[in-house]
Amino acid sequence: MAIKGIDIYNGTGRPDFAAVKRAGIGYIIHKATEGVNFADASFAANITAARAAGLSVGAYHFLRATPIDRQAHDFLAAIDGHGPYCCLAIDVENPRKNGVTIPEISSLGKAAITARVITICKAIRAAGYTCPVYVYSSASWLRSLIDVDACRKAGLLIWGAAYSRATPDNTDRSNAYDMWQWSSRGSVPGISGSVDMDVCYKGINTVSAPNYTCDTSGTVEIARGKAYQAEIICKDAPKVAAGTPDEVTILPRSSGGGKWYYYFVPIGKPGDCVGIYINGGPKQFMVRVK
Repeated sequence: MAIKGIDIYNGTGRPDFAAVKRAGIGYIIHKATEGVNFADASFAANITAARAAGLSVGAYHFLRATPIDRQAHDFLAAIDGHGPYCCLAIDVENPRKNGVTIPEISSLGKAAITARVITICKAIRAAGYTCPVYVYSSASWLRSLIDVDACRKAGLLIWGAAYSRATPDNTDRSNAYDMWQWSSRGSVPGISGSVDMDVCYKGINTVSAPNYTCDTSGTVEIARGKAYQAEIICKDAPKVAAGTPDEVTILPRSSGGGKWYYYFVPIGKPGDCVGIYINGGPKQFMVRVK
């Protein structure tokens, strides 16, 4: 079943998300970061308000030609603690300055652009997020400047922008895209001005409360050579991940009756601190190497 959504950023202002929800919108995807050292000023407040109104929430990063490892770091830092997310996305297009398009990304070429997208996707997975991850771009860029097959092989879904008089009410583009941005000039109650309109055919997780409980929160200090045990209550085997895998090793210990026990063994340097994530949700607790 297709789900209608919108994508927004600081320039959208502070929407009335209850009105947005009543208008039939099921999710929002909010800009979190752009390039390096730029975080969207309204991200945290809008994400919190949208979720409180009953909307599923996602986040996206606007790709730039700056160092990709730093871009991935900044994106993950910005979204940390504000999940769970229905999806995450990488926005691939040229930036604009004073109304003029700058060929910053297109000049990199297809191979380099695709490699950057896949690098951020891998960083998202390494941080423990299991929600769908999209690459967003225009129809023409998806044909000529992004290796769609390579992106799909890496586990990405495709979010395409294609504008015409077509709308989800009279056109189905599910054969071309997993999510379709069908207008950049939409009108939605609760939002002043135009807004990007989307429809998702697959790959939006409708998430609310965590589907598990854990006996640990906050920050746990563990000395190297020692282990800490946490109990997780979950219907099925939980997916447990460290934000930085080379600092903490996670070892399944035992399970039974819906209870799952894991050892957390620090292998990083004293003072290192890493987040622990369960089932792709927000950070459950921190492990600090003692």
